[in-house]
Amino acid sequence: MVLINFDKVIDDYLSSERKRAHRKRKISVFYPSELTFPCLRGQYLRYTQPEVPVSAKTRRIFKIGTIIHDFIQDSFKKANNEFSLLSLETSIRGSYRVSGDLIWIRGRADAIIERDSEEYIIEIKSIAPQPYKDDVFRFLNEPKESHLKQILWYMQSANIKKGFIIYVEKIGVETKTFPVTLDDYSSQQSITETAKKLYRHLKTGTIPPREVYHWNNHICQYCQYSEVCENDNLVTYEPEN
Repeated sequence: MVLINFDKVIDDYLSSERKRAHRKRKISVFYPSELTFPCLRGQYLRYTQPEVPVSAKTRRIFKIGTIIHDFIQDSFKKANNEFSLLSLETSIRGSYRVSGDLIWIRGRADAIIERDSEEYIIEIKSIAPQPYKDDVFRFLNEPKESHLKQILWYMQSANIKKGFIIYVEKIGVETKTFPVTLDDYSSQQSITETAKKLYRHLKTGTIPPREVYHWNNHICQYCQYSEVCENDNLVTYEPEN
């Protein structure tokens, strides 16, 4: 019997898919989903260490999330009795000044829907399965801060006052939804401040300090830059302006 390495087939496919999607970064362009990452050093390394590979395990996890995400979006196309689907993957942009320099934040809202003449931004997030069969969302009592920051920026930039964050569990595809109203989070720090701070580091070539050790390395163990992060004297790649 011939043995076939199907793991290699899958990983080779995901690797080639990532290469096709790889974008050359400019230090003046930022993305909402990345700006919510809790470590500014990790964000900096995305721009200055583009050759660091993503692990096969991480690529698989991301792909499952993409499949779930696409499935939920497809279901929206048939939801005419619940709401009207206005758009999917809607491009949203914002420009800002940092010491005279122009920077951009560019993202895509998962969906914009309308019900009773009111528009809503939708953000879809897949989450890992939990060991509690009776309640897979037992410990999810409020939106995660990073997801909240992301949808709030979309809402502010698109001038849409309301939205929903939909969490989808990856095994049973159960969902839990949190409504978000812009007025309720007026004091929430915007990701625009993170973008400005990151731009200053990139413009001057100064590496931000490590800031997630208090997480007991929970973030670090899944970060593709965990090894190079230890070096404070990195020879960094120069992104485009």
